[in-house]
Amino acid sequence: RVRMDKIRYFMVGMPSGGKTSYIVRFCSQLLLNKGDMMYHLSDGKLPEGYERIKDSLEKMQSFQNVMRTLENVHYNMTLPLLNEKGEELSLMIPDLSGEHYRKLVEDRYIERKIYDGLQEADEILFFLNPETMEKEERLKWEEISAASLVSESMNVKKGDGFDIKVPEKATQSQVVELLQILLYYVKKKMTIKFVISAWDRVEKRQVGNKITPEEYLKNKFPFLYQCIIGNTERMEYEIFGVSALGAEYDDEEEMEKLENADVDIDTLVKIVMPDGTEYQDVSRLLRKRE
Repeated sequence: RVRMDKIRYFMVGMPSGGKTSYIVRFCSQLLLNKGDMMYHLSDGKLPEGYERIKDSLEKMQSFQNVMRTLENVHYNMTLPLLNEKGEELSLMIPDLSGEHYRKLVEDRYIERKIYDGLQEADEILFFLNPETMEKEERLKWEEISAASLVSESMNVKKGDGFDIKVPEKATQSQVVELLQILLYYVKKKMTIKFVISAWDRVEKRQVGNKITPEEYLKNKFPFLYQCIIGNTERMEYEIFGVSALGAEYDDEEEMEKLENADVDIDTLVKIVMPDGTEYQDVSRLLRKRE
């Protein structure tokens, strides 16, 4: 075996961006060792931090949605891997709750563990989930007032005072701001892999028309895409699509159809590469850029 240098990945993304679902699916594939995978666990070792995701693994196997990481949870998944050439690779993936990144955007305060993780990372995995992002639209002033907008989007409740609840969903503007903050804090040229989660939902809306992840991001999130291509001197980027769950577990009709058709949901899991090539092996997100 050839010992390789450790590669450090750092995962970022707003709440419900798909980070935890990806980690759980990746570990599930490694442990089951099904199919033609690019990476395998070295000597059958369990990933360090496995006990933290054990419950989520069980939820995934019983087709329950994987709950997003609690705000106070911080752990490093360390995966001892072997690639196709038998070379050893120690993959370290910290998983921080998206709430940390929401605070970073809203409060302009970066926690030390995030700052250090960004500086040490060889590559950054930037997750975004179209299903959990708030749609931003221009207002027609003659049709809607600012007051009604605040009332609807912020869930204002009247009582002794105003209890304003921050929207659960992230906006495209917040995602762009998060990217700009990363570019500000990391002075070296960054390698960022943008990961569009819930790709099965994307494909359903395309009605059979194939689209690459970059084309989708360009069309769906033009503000974010402009920010990406406008900063290529600061970063190298690739854009992927990932369906870590394979289906919408909360959609009873969809699950019933799959059950009646005797479809193994695990076979619906996929990663779509920047050129549109599809694989069931989600570890291909971590492959070296050619």
